Amino acid sequence: MRLVDAFEQIEAVDIQQDRLELFRERLAEDPAAAQKINVRELSATELDYPDESFDLVTAIEVVEHIDDLDAALRQVHRVLVPGGRFALTTPNRWFPFETHGFLIRGKRYRPARGPFLPWIVPLHRRLADARSFTARGLSGQLRRAGLETVAVDYIMPPFDRSGFGQRIRPVTDAIERSPLRFFGMALAVVARRPD
Repeated sequence: MRLVDAFEQIEAVDIQQDRLELFRERLAEDPAAAQKINVRELSATELDYPDESFDLVTAIEVVEHIDDLDAALRQVHRVLVPGGRFALTTPNRWFPFETHGFLIRGKRYRPARGPFLPWIVPLHRRLADARSFTARGLSGQLRRAGLETVAVDYIMPPFDRSGFGQRIRPVTDAIERSPLRFFGMALAVVARRPD
């Protein structure tokens, strides 16, 4: 079953028009999905929906790009029904490499470079294209917005896309089951609006 099939209606929002156009092009290839998905240009800090509109809000690799995250989280709380869930993924500060790229003296560096840059918080804030979070810090921001953290997990890098990655998959799977998962590439978090 496709994810879209699990929902009656889906609202897809983004602030970047080019991303929305790309998504609309993909939707045009799937008329059944297109009937269930409404695409809108909206800021996460100004969600134009009535209070208590959604059972679930997702933000996959989004929150690290939002300038006023506290305002966005307050909006998520507002639009969730009591007991509603907020599922998100975002870069883990304890992953030893920058995942979004960074800028030094006018030169742009691609992701997966800058070893330990996320660990040097003041430098990371100044140079990186996106923020990274600790589980504790993000849970605190969620709590301030009135959301309670239900679950936090760590996601390892998707090495299995290459032949080499497929060969080391047993190693990465073992790391995910060990305390070393704390150094995973991303956080996967589920929060809820209390009843």
